[in-house]
Amino acid sequence: MTTESIAVRDCGPVQENMSLHIKDLTAALVKVQAEIKPAAKKSENPFFHSKYADLAEVWNACRDALTKNGLAVIQTTSESMDGIVVVTTLAHTSGQWIRGKLLLKPVKPDPQGIGSCITYGRRYALAAIVGVCTDDDDGAAASGTTARKVYAPPPADVATPVKPVKAPSKPSTAPAVVNPSLTVEVVLGEVNEKKGKSAKGPWTRTYTQADDGEYYSTFDTKLGQFLKDLQGDNAVLTYVIEETAKGQSRKVVAVRPVTAPAEPDPDEGRKDGDPF
Repeated sequence: MTTESIAVRDCGPVQENMSLHIKDLTAALVKVQAEIKPAAKKSENPFFHSKYADLAEVWNACRDALTKNGLAVIQTTSESMDGIVVVTTLAHTSGQWIRGKLLLKPVKPDPQGIGSCITYGRRYALAAIVGVCTDDDDGAAASGTTARKVYAPPPADVATPVKPVKAPSKPSTAPAVVNPSLTVEVVLGEVNEKKGKSAKGPWTRTYTQADDGEYYSTFDTKLGQFLKDLQGDNAVLTYVIEETAKGQSRKVVAVRPVTAPAEPDPDEGRKDGDPF
């Protein structure tokens, strides 16, 4: 069977990303985009302490308008050597359609990581093909223009007033910071802990060797837990270099993930026959 013989009503031969004609589909989509509202941001992002519109809210923003105008969205997946491909098709009752493909790579190859990756891709692909946005879109974050707390040294040409201090009678045993804070993106290796006691009480040092070959550590329990949570993943570390009796040490002062956090699968727990 040749490609020219495959046809759907008056839509013409099937192509890679759309039917030959999309006039009726386009007319319907114009009406849909005049009716849809921004998706509500009701889900919490625990890493960045912000809210976002999950897949269910993107559907709530456009489902009625799509149905009213004879449009349906079909989302499937396919395998790729480089990850998972989310295939999103916008179809019209006339038989006309358009399609987009989004390649994603799960952070972890387990069922939960794959499911979260698919949900993440479906959300963005659905919003893109229909034209749904949120009250303040992710474009600012993607371009790096969102205001964030940044650890940075003061400008070189600005004098920082320093109060004179009395020289200690004994040499200080505290580590000396030899560099301002630095930032690096790495893949965290196995995270370990070392415990001990000092005159100030018990301490726990959490440390890991990243893929750049360097060791990064912290005595802060919260930062240590972040390192454990991101073990094996890409992470952005902010650190300072300290001089100790054993040489230089990279002390972690901030940790954040590179990829978006895992999203819950909205279909999990849904009974057969329930609406989207």
